[in-house]
Amino acid sequence: MFEKLSAALKQCLAAVRQPAGAPQGHRASGPDPQLHFQIDVAVEEPATPMLVVSPLTTLRFRQGQLILTSPNDFGSIGIEETLLPLLAFLKTPRAEREWLEFATRLGLDIPKLQSLVKQLKDCTILETPSRAGQTPPPDSPEEHAPASPSQWWDKNDLARIDTRMHQIIQVLYGNTNTLRADFPLDAKHKPLPWFSYPAIEYLKTLDLSAAQIFEYGSGGSTLYFEDRCQTIVSIEQNAHWLQRLEAISSGRAHFKLRGTVGSYADSILEEEMQYDLIVIDAIPEYRAACVSNSLARIAPGGIIILDDAPMYPQAYEALRQIDACPIDFIGLAPLEDVVQTTSFFFNRTAGPPRIRKKMPMPLGSRGLDGKL
Repeated sequence: MFEKLSAALKQCLAAVRQPAGAPQGHRASGPDPQLHFQIDVAVEEPATPMLVVSPLTTLRFRQGQLILTSPNDFGSIGIEETLLPLLAFLKTPRAEREWLEFATRLGLDIPKLQSLVKQLKDCTILETPSRAGQTPPPDSPEEHAPASPSQWWDKNDLARIDTRMHQIIQVLYGNTNTLRADFPLDAKHKPLPWFSYPAIEYLKTLDLSAAQIFEYGSGGSTLYFEDRCQTIVSIEQNAHWLQRLEAISSGRAHFKLRGTVGSYADSILEEEMQYDLIVIDAIPEYRAACVSNSLARIAPGGIIILDDAPMYPQAYEALRQIDACPIDFIGLAPLEDVVQTTSFFFNRTAGPPRIRKKMPMPLGSRGLDGKL
């Protein structure tokens, strides 16, 4: 801007000192005339920063409190319900003057509010949009367009994508049913193994109709397998839990109660049987003891499943005797707020798996589920 102004001034001086029609290099005689310039420069006031609630912020009522959760970190902030009208006001970008005036009309404590706003900005619950809409191409007329409440910047509808991700877990994977029942359930209220969701999806691809299954640790997996396999033996050390499972079982599972580490681990040796699928999901104190007997009883082409594998590195290494390259299914799991690992060890020493694999039909895939 200043370079253009300087060039304009030089042109004006040249025009005054060089009469029209005078030859180049000829200077008018007499003293230089007094020059008076009046320059009107429109000074733009700096743009007022605008605030908007991030479309990726989650809002939940938890234990009687209103909780806002950041989309960029694990931080959560509890706020008073009196602030709900202000949050609704900030659903589109607003200048500071606007939201402060609105807060004053609500009768909010402004100094306290400003401190809270700083907290919300620090964890990106409140954002300052740089402009409305998507980033335009360089040097386009829209490049310098200011953000305005009438042009919502989330043109890709990030909130819709974020909401759909929540719904896939809550609805399609049945996590809402799981949390309400405090038991792993799918969208149709059917029992699920307490494995990672990717591991559960893989289980659905296996043809277990002729499978002999042995399970260390009874639970949702017992109820899941009993209607899908030929036989299942499930070992449990907690009598009260076992009674609860027997009450809701279809009756096809064969439960055994074993209260000591030795009797629990050796229960798989009680019958001369090789199993197509062995699940090691015992309580932590018992789990490592189950490995060696599982290796002795796995059928040719069978699979051993070790749940929560990273918590049992010695058991994991021992199981690599039959599979040097196990498949680790890592992901979210029922009743968990952390990522879980469920590892599958294929008995590769005896040829291809006996449990035939079917075409995968994963939940939430476009084209495979009509709800998406």
